[in-house]
Order: sequence, then C-alpha cells, then structure tokens
Amino acid sequence: MNRNWLEKDFYGMLEVDKDADQPTIKKAYRRLAQKLHPDANPDNPNSTERFKEVSEAYSVLSDPERREEYDQVRSLGPQGFGGFGSGAGGGYGGGSVRIEDLLPIKGFFRSPIPAGSAEVAAETSRPPVAGVEDRGRKAGPAP
Repeated sequence: MNRNWLEKDFYGMLEVDKDADQPTIKKAYRRLAQKLHPDANPDNPNSTERFKEVSEAYSVLSDPERREEYDQVRSLGPQGFGGFGSGAGGGYGGGSVRIEDLLPIKGFFRSPIPAGSAEVAAETSRPPVAGVEDRGRKAGPAP
C-alpha cells in the first residue's frame, strides 16, 4: 500500500474507466507507452516523466491484488490517511473513518516483528542466574 496512491489517478493516467478489464488496460498502456517512450521523444522531458507515471499506473492496475488494494485505498479518500487533525477537541479534522473500512485492506495491520522473533529472542536471551527461581523451575546449570 502506498500513501501516494491517494493523489494519483491511475485510471486517468491510462485514460480508461475504473471498470476497465485487463485487456483494455493493457491496450491503453501499450498505446501510451509507445507514444511517450523516451526514445520516441528525446527532446521532451515531460514525456519521460509521463512515461514513468503511465508505467507505474500499469504496474498497479495490471496486478489484480494491487488493483483491488488501490481501489480500496482510493475509496477511503484523504481521511483514510491523516484525517486526524487539529479539529475542536482534538478529534477528526475532516470525514469519518470506521475501523470496518480499514480491515479489508490487505497488509494494513502488518506486524513490524517478523514471524518467529519471539522464539529467536528466547533462545538468545542471557542465561539464567544460578539459584534464582524462574517460572517455577530452578535456574542454573542443567543436571
């Protein structure tokens, strides 16, 4: 998920409707990529930038999972990210967001701790001190 997706209209960049199917998206991308390619427009820096934008749009819209995620993020609007503001009483600065709106977004609540980290941390922690009780067992050297 990318916060910049809120500012970018990938469908508009590719000049297709939001409900366009994959062949239509691919055809639009190829047409624009050929027209905007830097080799075809060596003296036009705007063309190069537009080519990069069209390529990014296609990379998202051509992947069904990323396209679904993009559509979900865009449906939340700006209040989905940073809608909290300095409103009266410190509440929302604008629209309303329900937790139910956020849950379908894949990866929204990704854990910053890799799987298995707890086991690794337990294995690499310092050895117990002899004579000190730890969770019901006597610490110290193994018998």
